[in-house]
Amino acid sequence: MKMIILIITAMIINISPILAQETGQTPTPKERWQQLSPEQKDKIRNRYKKWKELSPEKREELKNKFKKFKELPPEKRERALENFERFKKLSPERQAIIKKRMNKWKSLSAEERKKRLDKLKDRHEKRKKMMKEQRSKRDEKRKDRKERRRNR
Repeated sequence: MKMIILIITAMIINISPILAQETGQTPTPKERWQQLSPEQKDKIRNRYKKWKELSPEKREELKNKFKKFKELPPEKRERALENFERFKKLSPERQAIIKKRMNKWKSLSAEERKKRLDKLKDRHEKRKKMMKEQRSKRDEKRKDRKERRRNR
């Protein structure tokens, strides 16, 4: 959760120069800071304090994750942000369940993850096939009913 907040903060800070380029001027970091509201400044200060409290290893891990995030195609980045927004809206209990499952997923070997993904894909395909068969049966029944109505 902290990681995502840090990523989003960094993204916001990184977007400022892009917006400035569109207007033809590039504000200095000091100017960008001065343009922030007191609430925004407090938020950044608090996040910076949290960042400094992290171990060097954790900071490096988060930097690498942010780098990977920035390298994602735009549609995947957008999807990740949408998922994060949905996650934030969940109850704390539901968030805890998801975090627990994610941690368990991370602890699996690559081979075990692949097995589980393959199993999920198989289930999905079976479900799709079953639904298609059910639709076919339903359509046949409808067709039969229409036929019977016409024959009355």
